[in-house]
Amino acid sequence: MVKVVFLGTGGTPGVPWRAQMGILIEAEGVIYLFDVGEHIERRITELGLRAIDINKIFITHPHFDHISGIASLMTLMISEGLNRRIEVYGPPTIEEALKSIFINIGPKKGLDFVTIKPIKENIIIKDETFDIKTFHVEHSVEAVGYEINVDKLRIVYTGDTVPCENIKQRARDADLIIHEASFPDWMEEQAEATYHSTISQAIEVSKNAKQIALVHITKFSQEQIVKGPLPPKILVPSDLTVIRL
Repeated sequence: MVKVVFLGTGGTPGVPWRAQMGILIEAEGVIYLFDVGEHIERRITELGLRAIDINKIFITHPHFDHISGIASLMTLMISEGLNRRIEVYGPPTIEEALKSIFINIGPKKGLDFVTIKPIKENIIIKDETFDIKTFHVEHSVEAVGYEINVDKLRIVYTGDTVPCENIKQRARDADLIIHEASFPDWMEEQAEATYHSTISQAIEVSKNAKQIALVHITKFSQEQIVKGPLPPKILVPSDLTVIRL
């Protein structure tokens, strides 16, 4: 069984009950974390999990709402007795961003416990449990999405992006695609200007997946979600929602 835990599902400007982005995927006792927005460590604590059980961290891009929680997370890990280095993967720009966080915000000794692994698109990260492929997405900064193959299942996480062909291809027959939906349909121009997606755009580009989860919900897209309804296979998870595949 593969467990997908939505720790944070919010974008910016935020919704009060949604932490910034963070998704745990667990299989066979191996736990990977995708993005580390603010308050992710709180959600981990709420679930009764130990942060030091996270094996690797994957960042989609260096915008603050996807990496700002790394300081609090590392503080929690160290307090739990972390005694090994955690590999943190992401686009080349994350190296400078993460070092700046640890040096200027803390914990400074966090650098002693992380190994930053800059990656680009079309890279494969593989171990006995997971087979992860990176792919290019179209955002305002260099960014990657992740195709996670585990236990004969395929999960796609886009990070922040406009709809693009790379996502359309990877959505086909995916067991689950996790796609950002920062804007409601009536704010399409704003979505395009900021390299984000509207709700309908996210659904359309992901339509060939078996299940679609919309995340990175802002105060704008929340308005459309409240009005509803959305198609049956569309999930808008709240923080702490768990999907078992």
